[in-house]
Amino acid sequence: MEDSLRQKQDFLSRTLAPWSDRLRVVRSVPADQRWGYRSKVKLAARWLGHEWTFGMEPRDDFIAIPQCPVQSSLVTSTLAILAKAMPAHDQWPLRFVVQNGALLTLILKCQSLPAISWLKSEVTSALHAVGLRGLHVNLHPATGRILFAKRGWHQLWGESRVQDALGQWHGPGVFQQLIPSLYAESLDLAEQYLAPNSEAMVLDLYSGIGGSMKRWLGHKSRVVGIECDGEAIECAQLNAPQAVVLRGLCAQRLPQLREYVAPFKAEDRLIYANPPRLGLEPEVLAWIISEGRPQRIAYLSCSPGTLRRDLLALTNAGYEVESLQPFDFFPQTHHVETLALLHRID
Repeated sequence: MEDSLRQKQDFLSRTLAPWSDRLRVVRSVPADQRWGYRSKVKLAARWLGHEWTFGMEPRDDFIAIPQCPVQSSLVTSTLAILAKAMPAHDQWPLRFVVQNGALLTLILKCQSLPAISWLKSEVTSALHAVGLRGLHVNLHPATGRILFAKRGWHQLWGESRVQDALGQWHGPGVFQQLIPSLYAESLDLAEQYLAPNSEAMVLDLYSGIGGSMKRWLGHKSRVVGIECDGEAIECAQLNAPQAVVLRGLCAQRLPQLREYVAPFKAEDRLIYANPPRLGLEPEVLAWIISEGRPQRIAYLSCSPGTLRRDLLALTNAGYEVESLQPFDFFPQTHHVETLALLHRID
């Protein structure tokens, strides 16, 4: 644990060197919570001639990890049941399994749904007993870099929406942060810093299933989110029904953002951003700098490299980095996320 956290702290110190005096110590979880925490996985499936196994595919290799120690007991138990229950590859062309908590999706490399006679009551009973609540299939003949086909969904058993440990509704294919308690800490810090109120407009960029938007709505702020994933938007409408959520890439929705923020003074504009690894889209960053000009920004980044790029642009345009708080959402791996808190100084 100490070596892992030191490695992450050193990496962030080098990558975010211009603000090293504002870099805080990585927040993690106790040692006994650093294993068996991962209940959200995407694994490749391989037929071994007599049963299935599951693992990673770095480059052209395959590494079987059906009982990886960072995976939760829900994941390992589910995989063990399916490995013995599912038919051979020629009858069931499984390519990937994607588990999102209590919901599991089997991605098949075919166009039509094969027979599911193997999914007997004893199999579903066993899955239910270990904690699974829904089983889905996604048919995608070209699955690979893009996992899911938009119109290939079939629900085989159970529920299509469940609540996570934070009470947020989610579906089988949406992104969620790992380690709910640590994610809640990151939202607590962002909420404290942004200090939204009834006069504020909060722009929630890459808003996901709406867990963060629910926080801002609790302060009676006006909230506008942008999210490109349709399933995530459906869940956001359950989790944060009072928020306005625009569908599409953030860069595509800048005309609407201009209309929404126009009635609000710059000091009442706030941004919470949780972008993918590529960071803020160039058009979005340019809009924040030249037009949006929010008073405060909370930016949760999963890539120190793109965070550095975006922070340099923001600080060159009149923003000051107040603090950088790393979070160890992925213990026992090299991944680390950082919450950057900035305010406008001009």
